[in-house]
Parts: sequence; C-alpha cells; structure tokens
Amino acid sequence: MVIYLTQRNRANAIGGGWTFNKNLEKALGDKVQFTDRLEECDIFFISGVTQTEKGEIDKAQKLGKKIVFRIDNIPKPSRNKGMNTLDRMKRYAELSDVVVYQSDWSESLTWHITGNGVVIHNGVDTKLFTPDGDKLPMVSDKEIYLYVAHSSNENKRFEEARYIFNQKWRDNKNIELWLVGRF
Repeated sequence: MVIYLTQRNRANAIGGGWTFNKNLEKALGDKVQFTDRLEECDIFFISGVTQTEKGEIDKAQKLGKKIVFRIDNIPKPSRNKGMNTLDRMKRYAELSDVVVYQSDWSESLTWHITGNGVVIHNGVDTKLFTPDGDKLPMVSDKEIYLYVAHSSNENKRFEEARYIFNQKWRDNKNIELWLVGRF
C-alpha cells in the first residue's frame, strides 16, 4: 500500500496536521510506503483542510484514488488567507471515502458539516503517560480541569476552554482550571 500525505515534506512545518503526518510515518514506516507523487499512491490522505489545495483533491478523485480526510478542528479563516474553511471541509468530506475524526470532540464539533466518519483517538506518548505510571501528587481538593498548549496561538481555542470552564464554575465553585504550557 502506498500513501500520499498532503504537504508531507514541508520544511520546518509545525501544527497538528504536520505533527500527525510525522507520527503516522513513524508508526507505519515499515508497513506501508509513502510517496510524494499523487499518481503513485493508493490512498490520498488529507491531514488537514488547510493543507490541501482544491485542485489536488480533484486530481486525486479523477485518478480514482481512495481519499481519507482527517479532521481535528475548524481552523479560523483569518489564519488561512481568508479561505472559507467550512465550505472546504464540507466539500472535502463529500469527496472522501472515509472521514477520520481525531477525537470525540472534533466529531461533535464538525459532524453537522462533514457527516459520518470514524473516530480514531489521538493518543499520547505511552512512554510518558501510562495508566500505571507515576502520578502527580494531589495538590488540590477541587476538581481539576487541565488546559495544555505549546504555543500562544489563538487558534488553539484557549478562549473557548476558558468560556466553557467559566460556565461550569458558575454552577460549581469547587473546581480549578490549570494552565500548562506557554501563554
């Protein structure tokens, strides 16, 4: 099996789609082949709605390639040269053989736009986070909500997390929001 990952070799790229690409290649590297030529692939894998040109998916469809579309959130148009990300998501989902949601949250956020799909949870580095691994000592008697971010990029939905936490806090003052990362 040969997989074409959209924008697979973009130098120094960061973000969810590119991180996903790198991790997928590590996980499947010895089981499948990856190509940079659309004509050679069996599967055209769209890692993110903003990582694929409109003409590229049309070409994959004309070539009869199986199309898999990964969804993790709804990107902000302001961050993506004003593109209408919702229309593009809908179109890509309609053209895809399979829509893959990276979490239950991404499915509940976008299913009304992108339709039925399958949820494949992101997972974590099991060398660091294991059910039987070291636990943080309990430092609070309150219920803790954790927000983790590597960057201060507003597209990572901190404002949304803060809003949801505030709604919960109105009903239950015995909770805390912990922020981990760079803000």
